[in-house]
Amino acid sequence: MDYVLLADEIATDPTNAGYSTMSDAEIAASLSEATIRIRQRVSIERLQAITIKTGVYTALRVAVATPETPAQLVALCQTTLDLANAKFPDIDLDNPSAIQMFGALRQYGIISAQQAAAIDALATARVVSRAEQIGLGEVVSADDIERSRIVPALDALRVRLANGYNAAVEALDAAATVPEWREIVAVIEAA
Repeated sequence: MDYVLLADEIATDPTNAGYSTMSDAEIAASLSEATIRIRQRVSIERLQAITIKTGVYTALRVAVATPETPAQLVALCQTTLDLANAKFPDIDLDNPSAIQMFGALRQYGIISAQQAAAIDALATARVVSRAEQIGLGEVVSADDIERSRIVPALDALRVRLANGYNAAVEALDAAATVPEWREIVAVIEAA
C-alpha cells in the first residue's frame, strides 16, 4: 500500500468525496466502492448484435422507409445504419459525433432511453474503485487509512533521526576527546 499516495488522496480530496467529514471506515468504503466506469472502444460486431437484439436496427430501417420522416432524420438514420454495417473494426461511443448521433436518435424518438443505454453499456469495459483507479489496489481498509495518517509523521522522524545520526557522527569525528553520551544525545536532538 502506498500510504503517501493514500494520505495525499485523503488530504486533497480531488473528487470532492468529502473525506474530511468521514470516519476511517467510511473513507475506506468510499475508496473501495467500484463506481468508476472504464470505457473502451466497441466492436462493430457487438454494436450490430445489440442494435438487432434491442430493435434499434428495425426502427432505423422503418424511419428511413417512412415517407413522412424528415430528410435530415432519414440521413441520420441511414448514417447510423451504415455505422452498424461498417467495415472498420470498432467505434468510440465516447466520440462527440457518436454521442450526438445517438442523442439525436433518442430525441426524435427513433430509439428509446433503454435502447440508448444498452448501446452505451457496450463501451463499459469494467467498473473500478477510486482506490484502483489511482493505484492503491482494489480495496482499502480502515487500518490503511489510519496508517496513512501516521506515515508523514514517521517519515519526518526518519529524516530527523538520519540527520541526528549524521550530526552525531560528525561530532564524534571532530571530537578531540570522547564526548559524554548526553552530549551526543544533545547533538541528535538538535538536528
